[in-house]
Amino acid sequence: MKIVKKDKTYFINYNKDEDISILNEIIDSNLDIKKIAKDVYSLVLDKNTIIKEKAKEVIPSSTPKREEIQKQEPQITSTNIKSKILSLLNDKSISGADLIEGNFEKLLKKEDQLVFLDMLKKNEVAIFHLPKYKKGIYKANIFIPEVKEISIPIKKEEKKSSFTAASNIDVDEDVSSSFESNGYVIIKNQGDAMGFSEKYEGRIKSGEIIGQKSFDGNYYVIDSDNYSKVKTKILNLKFKDVFKIEDIKTKLNYPDDEIRVVLEILKEECLVIEKRKGNFLFV
Repeated sequence: MKIVKKDKTYFINYNKDEDISILNEIIDSNLDIKKIAKDVYSLVLDKNTIIKEKAKEVIPSSTPKREEIQKQEPQITSTNIKSKILSLLNDKSISGADLIEGNFEKLLKKEDQLVFLDMLKKNEVAIFHLPKYKKGIYKANIFIPEVKEISIPIKKEEKKSSFTAASNIDVDEDVSSSFESNGYVIIKNQGDAMGFSEKYEGRIKSGEIIGQKSFDGNYYVIDSDNYSKVKTKILNLKFKDVFKIEDIKTKLNYPDDEIRVVLEILKEECLVIEKRKGNFLFV
C-alpha cells in the first residue's frame, strides 16, 4: 500500500486485495506510528482503542433484529450481565482511569447499568476511595463466584470436592474457626472461599467482613472493625522507606498473617505498594 499526502490530509492507496481486510480492522482507530529500524515502521493500536474493542467483545453494540431478540431473550439474564460486568472489572488491560466512577459506566449498555446499580446496592461491587480524590474506583467483590446451575444433587460426601455450584458447599471448619477466633483468615483455595462466602453472606453484604483475592491465589479476609483498627496503626507508623512485615511486627506485635491480610487490602486501596515480594512502600 502507498500513503499519499494532499494538503494536510493523508490517504492510503492499497495495492492488493489482501490490504483491504487489514485496513477494515484498523479503520476509525487511533494509531501510534513507531520506527523500529531503518526503513521499518509499525502501526500500533493505542490503549484506548484496545479497551473499546474489548468492551465491544463483551458487550455487543450492534442492534439485533426483532426475530434475533426473541431468540436471545431467554439467554439474556441478570447473571449473564453480571458476568460481563465482573469480566470488565477484572480485566487487567483496562486502565485505572476507566474504573473510576463515571468512566466505567460508559463501557456499559443501558440495561447493563441497571444491573450494575443493583450490584452496587448488594455490595457485589465495591467502591474504593483514595485520599485527595473525590471519585472512587470500582472493584469486584471477591466473594461473587462464577455460579453454574446444576440439576444433579451433590451427595454429602462429595461436598468438599465439588465446587460447580455456589449452594450446598460446606466451609472448612478450620477456616471458619480460625476466622471466629482471630477476626481474620487467609483462605487457600476457591472451594473454601465459596463455602465461606455462603456461610457469612449476610455479614459480607453488610460490609462487616471484607477481603481481597491476591495474585498468589489466596483470599485475604478480615473483620472490618479489626481491619480499621490495624490499618490505622500501620499507617501511623509512617515508614519513609521500604519496609517488611517484620518491621511492622516489631512495632505493633501483630501476627504475621494478620499484618499480611491488612497489607493486601491496603494495596487494593492504593495506600501501599509491594515493590518486590515482601517489600512494601507507603504511597
